[in-house]
Amino acid sequence: MDPNYQPVSLSRECPHHPLSAQKHMSKQSGFEVYTDQLEALAQTALKSEAVNTLSTPITVALDGGSSAALRRIVSIDTRRELGAYFTPSQLACKAVEFFGEAIPKSATFMDCACGAGDLLLAVARELPVRRTLSQTLTTWAQQLVGMDLQSEFVRAAKLRLLLLAIERGCRIDINDIPPAAEFFPLITEGNGLDGITYRAGEVTYIIINPSFSRQEAPHGCTWATEKVSSAAVFLHECVSKAQTGTKIVAILPDVLRSGSNYNKWRIEIASKAAIEEVRIVGKFDTWTDVDVFLIRLTVGRATSDPNGTRWWNTGNAKQITLGDNFEVEVGRVVPHRDPNLGRWWPFIYSKVVPPWATVRQFSKHRRFAGKVFEPPFVVVRRTSRPNDKYRAVGSVICGDQEVAVENHLMVLTPKDGLLRTCHELLDVLRDPATNNWLNERIRTRHLTVPALKDVPYNS
Repeated sequence: MDPNYQPVSLSRECPHHPLSAQKHMSKQSGFEVYTDQLEALAQTALKSEAVNTLSTPITVALDGGSSAALRRIVSIDTRRELGAYFTPSQLACKAVEFFGEAIPKSATFMDCACGAGDLLLAVARELPVRRTLSQTLTTWAQQLVGMDLQSEFVRAAKLRLLLLAIERGCRIDINDIPPAAEFFPLITEGNGLDGITYRAGEVTYIIINPSFSRQEAPHGCTWATEKVSSAAVFLHECVSKAQTGTKIVAILPDVLRSGSNYNKWRIEIASKAAIEEVRIVGKFDTWTDVDVFLIRLTVGRATSDPNGTRWWNTGNAKQITLGDNFEVEVGRVVPHRDPNLGRWWPFIYSKVVPPWATVRQFSKHRRFAGKVFEPPFVVVRRTSRPNDKYRAVGSVICGDQEVAVENHLMVLTPKDGLLRTCHELLDVLRDPATNNWLNERIRTRHLTVPALKDVPYNS
């Protein structure tokens, strides 16, 4: 995805999403071809006297085949619009392992945004198999719960679970794919949020990789008023409606962990569940340019420290920070929105401020009626990525005139008013330790005021 779009796992649309299921289906109908191929493979495996000859196509179907088919059949623009991305098998296995405990034989798992079943497959790999295929399918059908808006994805999930049971060595004792009423009846087509409402009380484990697309905040939402990540809505519903003691593991976009707009959401989640561990994963996959993290929670107990190291572990809370020495703000000028009214001021934006330089003269000016800043101060580019050489690229601004600053720059004004403190800050920002710290603290594409304020200030 691009930096302004944040999808992930396939299906998952919330009630307030503007696209209808019918529109989804018209754009995704090409996936039926692939699902038909899966069904043909499953039928062949059930009737084959030498299943080992099908090991390669079965392996492909279970690991990467669905994602490859989706990329081949559905355009990137449509996948972005729908948040249509399947969970890579390696990440799915990490998510199951993240529960951090032996899975009880009687455990029931729900993925209320199951897509083509990647997370359910990872769970099923940890479930015991019975002597025969029919016995295994019957047992798994009682333990695996899933929902998705797309009927073809649900069908693919069931067929892949059947192929997994065959791959794991069950003796084949059936000749045809089971009837729909018996074929994983708890994995159904429907809205995942509805599934949380009437299924969450029946399960002991929830594992989700919900859509990262944006939706209107739900009615009555206490932690947001405008558009939010659907992933935030899904996890909030899970911790609100699951029974006490339910274990949850979720794959989520890093903006929920580190973005300042989700501070109220983090407090709300922590008030409803004990956050046991948060682990940074990195990029979702090769084709999806969004960083994600894993979170493990237990429903019913509040987290003791909702704002602290439960979400990020970045060192000693008593450490002197950048915010102790600098006021940190975002530049006020929005070039294409703010009218050219007011006094003339020197005007700076990223392209006219050389990185790591000291700027004393200004080539650009503009009228502006909002807040301007008095030098000396440091500007830091807000756009920042985890693989950048420097996460926080700074420049020192000097002079006798107040300066208008674009909103893509952050303004760091020394509390002691000294120029030498500004130069000292550049050394801190260029320190590899600062880079490492920021890569742990925030992996979104824009730095935030709280993240910069928290940077350890080792002058």
